[in-house]
Amino acid sequence: MRYIKKFRQPGAGWLPKGDENMEDKTLRTTCLQCGGPIPKERQHGWTKYCSIKCNGRAQYIKLNPYAYKPVRTTCMQCGGPIPIEKQHFLTRYCSRKCRSRVYYIKLNPYANKPFRITCMQCGGPIPPKRQNSNTKYCSDKCQKRASNIKYRLHRKLHPKPTIKLEGSGTLSTFALGSVGESMACIDLIKKGYQVFKAFLPGQLCDLVILKDNKFETTEVRVGRIRSGGGMEYTKPKTKVDVIAVVLPDKVVYKRPGG
Repeated sequence: MRYIKKFRQPGAGWLPKGDENMEDKTLRTTCLQCGGPIPKERQHGWTKYCSIKCNGRAQYIKLNPYAYKPVRTTCMQCGGPIPIEKQHFLTRYCSRKCRSRVYYIKLNPYANKPFRITCMQCGGPIPPKRQNSNTKYCSDKCQKRASNIKYRLHRKLHPKPTIKLEGSGTLSTFALGSVGESMACIDLIKKGYQVFKAFLPGQLCDLVILKDNKFETTEVRVGRIRSGGGMEYTKPKTKVDVIAVVLPDKVVYKRPGG
């Protein structure tokens, strides 16, 4: 754009060609960049800034939208102040520890789970040293008591399998297993198997059966019939060929995985 020199007042500067009527336009008195007053010698129709520095700053902001973003002074993780030497429009955390904590929470959704402050067993306060996202009880004593209550409730809903005996009386777990093995041996002998029983507990299997020159390892389990149908018994930890499930009125044989 060509400019012509036209005197309006001392320090008026230059007016663009064809805009001589800008002399009648209301003059701006405050800077658009810093908000300060514009010197009188710079006040004319198109002046927006009080100095060349503010003008350059405004042009820089137009080219860099994030250059004039407000600086954060508080940490987004802990809420503490950010050191002055670290303050920047991109800085959001006061330290590397807070930044690592934020990324850890993003990768582990349950890491920022609120802590429980009251015990689920006795209702008392949980000591601060024990407070974390997984703590439910104020002490080991309350934890053991709650575990015992859960165990008794589980046994009430799911009683241990039993074998009906004539008369009244109770059997220990060891005696119940021995009676179950004896019942399984009698049933296998009736079916024509040769049965070899382990002399000591804790062996690889309870029984070894033989028929048609074929040996098979057998594990005996005492089971029960569920109310909804199906059998419930403890699966053996060792690999065997046959599982003999002793029920109150019969013995059922199953193949592992079958």
